[in-house]
Amino acid sequence: MKIIVRVSGRLENRSEHVLFAGFLKDHKVATRDIGGTIHIRNVADGSEIGSMAEDVWKIELDSNGTWNLLAWSAISSDGEWLAIVSPGPAGRVVKIWNVMTNGLVTVLPIARPDVNSIAFSPNKKLLAIFSGGEGISLWNIPNGRKPKVVPVTSVYKSPGSVRFSPDGKLLAFGDGDGWVHLISLTSGDPIVAFQASMVNGVASLAFSPDGRSIAVGFAFGDPRIVIYDVVNQEKLKTLDSHRGFVASLAFSPDGKILASGSADQTIKLWNTRTWQEEFTLIGHEDEVWCVDFSPDGKSLVSCGKDGATYLWPAETSRLARGHHSVNLNLSAASWEVSPDAKNLVADDSDGGISLWDVALNARVKAQKLGTNNLKAVWSN
Repeated sequence: MKIIVRVSGRLENRSEHVLFAGFLKDHKVATRDIGGTIHIRNVADGSEIGSMAEDVWKIELDSNGTWNLLAWSAISSDGEWLAIVSPGPAGRVVKIWNVMTNGLVTVLPIARPDVNSIAFSPNKKLLAIFSGGEGISLWNIPNGRKPKVVPVTSVYKSPGSVRFSPDGKLLAFGDGDGWVHLISLTSGDPIVAFQASMVNGVASLAFSPDGRSIAVGFAFGDPRIVIYDVVNQEKLKTLDSHRGFVASLAFSPDGKILASGSADQTIKLWNTRTWQEEFTLIGHEDEVWCVDFSPDGKSLVSCGKDGATYLWPAETSRLARGHHSVNLNLSAASWEVSPDAKNLVADDSDGGISLWDVALNARVKAQKLGTNNLKAVWSN
């Protein structure tokens, strides 16, 4: 078990939740807080380059809490455009900004307020807006026309996620009933649909850079990640190390790592060749809502409910050399990290409990509890 504790600097620490964080072009990071403000920061020193004060507005939470707000922002694949859901004269709109020129590209009206997810096509010609009530609207960005609506027939309207394949030929969306649908953007025909979960709706999707696989995360009580083979149309693997729902998924640009941000306050890095967990990143003090790799694959940005935005080294070789890297030589059935990230409690299948000092990488205390639940009580 390899654990990385607060490897890199904190770019931002706000009192409000940070809903979104992503890399822009030229080593910049964009974040959005629950108050609606967009902040642009320099990765090198964390300094704020600018903010979109005109879009400061307090979001009124609906019955789903903050869930629908997590995907109300999107960055184009080249890092030049930023799309954000904002208030409009009659409801809500999506504003697309060119962050290189600070100019407004276009404004797209939204028919319904319940937006689940938005995503750019790789060539920036299309923006998909997934609304639980309306379905998926495919907007033509250059002319501002909405040429097509893909109906979504799920019983539960939230959560949901939408993504384009890296070659722009497929549209994938996961609905509130746990189904993932793949649609050809060339013909408009459905290709395949599979029920990834029979319990919870789809919260997050991510295509691998080669487009051959897609990772699926689920909402609320389901901590699993399902890896699906797009080419052979079959499930490849189920990853089940998280203990909270997975709000965000991202593949590294070279496709060798899958990052997952979870409500269990951790980020996990998975080896996509073996699908084994390689590292767990610890530092957030509440749910992790967003993860994103830098274009060069060397850094990972994360944000979440604790109001913090972290920048991590993403290359596993750099993580392994870092002095914060802790390799615990134990086989743990489950584990729990203290709120200050200084200690870890692990238990094995035989009823043993170990308390570890993370900084010293040393076992502080071991207690054999056995299999009798009546004896499973801590003692001094």
